[in-house]
Amino acid sequence: MEVPIKRQYLISSHGKDIKSHYTFDKSTLGQGSFGFVKPVIRLSDNCKRAVKVIPKSRVKRPEVLQSEISIMKQIDHPSIIQLYETFEDDHYIYLIMEMCTGGELFDKIIEVEHFSEHKACEMFSQMLSAVAYLHSRGIVHRDLKPENYLFANRTDGAKLKLIDFGLAKVMTPQNNMSTKSGTCYYIAPEILQGPYTEKCDLWSLGVILYMMLSGYPPFDGENEKEIIHAVRSGPLEFNDNVWNNVSRSAKDFITHLLDRNPTSRFSATDALSHPWITGYSELSQSSLTLDINKISSYQRSVRFRRAVLNYMATQCSSEEIATLSELFCKIDTNKDGQLSLSELREALSAADISRPDLDQLINCIDADKNGTIDFTEFVAALMDRGMYMCQEKLWNAFKRFDIHDRGRITAQELQDVLDQENIVKDSKYWANMVREVDINGDGTIDFEEFVKMMEQGPLSRFSSSEDRSPSNN
Repeated sequence: MEVPIKRQYLISSHGKDIKSHYTFDKSTLGQGSFGFVKPVIRLSDNCKRAVKVIPKSRVKRPEVLQSEISIMKQIDHPSIIQLYETFEDDHYIYLIMEMCTGGELFDKIIEVEHFSEHKACEMFSQMLSAVAYLHSRGIVHRDLKPENYLFANRTDGAKLKLIDFGLAKVMTPQNNMSTKSGTCYYIAPEILQGPYTEKCDLWSLGVILYMMLSGYPPFDGENEKEIIHAVRSGPLEFNDNVWNNVSRSAKDFITHLLDRNPTSRFSATDALSHPWITGYSELSQSSLTLDINKISSYQRSVRFRRAVLNYMATQCSSEEIATLSELFCKIDTNKDGQLSLSELREALSAADISRPDLDQLINCIDADKNGTIDFTEFVAALMDRGMYMCQEKLWNAFKRFDIHDRGRITAQELQDVLDQENIVKDSKYWANMVREVDINGDGTIDFEEFVKMMEQGPLSRFSSSEDRSPSNN
């Protein structure tokens, strides 16, 4: 049995002084009732990130904040903001996140007045895929609005990133939602009376798409009371001249999203299969293909090396993995934010790749053993060597597992990081994982052994009796 490598356990939470790891910029990226967001630079490698700073004095319900952090550690999608690590001191909680420099979707709508249908569909497909991914994991965002979508950068084709999971909720069949949450323009009518389901997010998406194509909201008013009344009972209209240039398919799609009956309203899965979405997807296929040699190399790596690559994948910037993100989205033909084994087989078949051990190769990438390939797992298996074989990244990865900061990694530390649910009962499992890498035979992994493991890649067994000879100690 091989222990599942779960993304949430790779994201570290520190009780250390954040300023010994990051330097703060004087500027502020955003501010709200929760706290503020500032640019930071990681001292070890000058990597630019953003930090959400939350004063503990403003946290009235700590369990809500912990839920937000737990959700962000788990979610793994190219169109959702990445959480890299967290810090906590006596007065603040710090969430270190991906830096997005392209501004809000809301401001872009104001700037351009309205998008072309093709451009709107390109962006909306990303937004919808992220929501479908969340819903497949039982997570409801509950505050979808253009202000909560940021462009990764200022280039023309910049990807959108969903942010702010402060109101997000993990939903179970026994846990219907009834709390009124959201922003009046985008709030689903059923939220106003409760209870409601994840389909409240689809209503919000419908409002956003309407605004992207027209430049104004479908339900408006002079004040919040009038807006809420329009949301409850106002007609959905496409009468303005701007709608003359919008296809019947797009209007039909919006109508299904802005259905006041949640039962008949589109689910995320329904929306992904609508012709307006699938038609765009068919027009936007890239020419990128899978590199089977990288997958084979990943499969033949020792267990700890695969775990390290998964950790490194959680720490990559959007720019570093832009090509892999594009390839992932190409292979994800149903746009649900995760790759099924059949989607990967189809991608390999399209590249004329046929191997008798294909199923084993694909299953190896599924590090958390949930039956699908998540984005981090995909990146871990297909990263270029140059993305991880630099001293700063190797050292940062080593320190993630050297949790007692002693300059060596023990079997117990591997278990503490990778098996927080105590799935593996046999303590020899972790000792054997160390032994695969431990050249000098001292029962631990030092940084030199760690680097050699990452350099050598595929290994049936890292160390041998010859490696353990006294002359090599």
